[in-house]
Amino acid sequence: MHVKPNYILPCIVLLALTLRTGFLIRNIETHPYFFFQNTQSIETQLSSGDKPYVNDFGYEAANIACAMVCKGEGFASPFGGSTGPTAWAAPGIVLIYALSFYAFGCFTFSSILFMFLLSLLFSAAMVVLAYRLSFLLFENQPTACICAALVALCPHDLYIFNIMKISDFNIFSFLFLLIFCAFIEYCHSGRKLHLLLFSFIAGISILFNPVFICSVLSCFLFLIFNAGRDIRPAIQKVSGSLVIMACIITPYIAYQNNHLHALTFIKSNSLFELYIGNTSESTGELSEDLFMKYHPSLNTREYHAYRAMGEVSYVRSKFSILLANFNFQRFVKLCMQRFLYFFFIYPGADSQQQGWKLLIRYLTYPLTGLSLLLFLAQRWKGKNAYDPLWYAYMISYALPFLCTGVMWRYSLPLAPLAMILLGKSLAVFITMFKANSGLTA
Repeated sequence: MHVKPNYILPCIVLLALTLRTGFLIRNIETHPYFFFQNTQSIETQLSSGDKPYVNDFGYEAANIACAMVCKGEGFASPFGGSTGPTAWAAPGIVLIYALSFYAFGCFTFSSILFMFLLSLLFSAAMVVLAYRLSFLLFENQPTACICAALVALCPHDLYIFNIMKISDFNIFSFLFLLIFCAFIEYCHSGRKLHLLLFSFIAGISILFNPVFICSVLSCFLFLIFNAGRDIRPAIQKVSGSLVIMACIITPYIAYQNNHLHALTFIKSNSLFELYIGNTSESTGELSEDLFMKYHPSLNTREYHAYRAMGEVSYVRSKFSILLANFNFQRFVKLCMQRFLYFFFIYPGADSQQQGWKLLIRYLTYPLTGLSLLLFLAQRWKGKNAYDPLWYAYMISYALPFLCTGVMWRYSLPLAPLAMILLGKSLAVFITMFKANSGLTA
């Protein structure tokens, strides 16, 4: 299809960058104690083994990066002190923090600013990806521009630049969107090069967030279910893609096996997350109170237990406690509550924000879930082959969190895709309004 030159997209990207830069400047002015930290005090706390220490900048991932770059301990010590080798956090995000620390020093203003500037680039890239993905699937430039504009205005992404306490920034959102866009590119072209590119992107992304494997598998199932009567070519393509992904992921798994003397799939703390998300006090939300009581990052008793037992034994002991006290009926109830928290109800009961700012969070957070429902309603009778893939891709990502526990930032990767669906729905309503008003398109 011939595409006319589009001068609107650069303007949308500029809008996205301007808004986020404004929020970032305000963030620096409002939270100077976060951006200009006492690095000597941090070094002292990280070296002490008396109690845990995690910095608001990066939490465990930044601690591990600091152990690598500034303490010479390698991939170790997610909670401060010298707690030994770790696989608590996925390596991808740790290496990003390590890069910033290596270039600018641990927890310095420059290293923190570097991460936010990197996040600005990811935001700009997501706007471009949103335009490309929307054009591929909806084959309409005005619709693609609307979708890109909504991603530029996405409150979930804007919020990242207005606060300090978030470790993931928006790299997970970018990778989640990139995987999906790469898969759709392959579906449209059928070229082996695009399948190779998708496989490579998926493998790298899983090293940032192993939960992405669930969404990648949903893409493979989509290929198989839409292969027609002869599914052998589709299975061959899926098998080849899995081999490429395995070649990317397996070396790190082997490294961690040698490092921890135990096999882990990217992260070692999955069973611990299952435990803490289903304790007797849990409501489905991973609140600060829950962390203060059960998590080694905030609880001194748990920290010393983690340090004494070692990471693998500590995690396995917590999972044993979960199994000993498991209640299936309560687990199902918590999963239902977590579903509401993930898609519709802002899980920020212990948020430091108050008043109108907190109200805005409660009002904007459900946009992800509402966008999915709105798109489903307006496409119910006219859905195409790709519509089920949207939902399979997004819900498969959510499923592990619905079993473990929810924090508001866990749902961030869904936001750009949800904004694209909202943009398509809005474009349909605009077209209907023009038709009913007798206006030309």
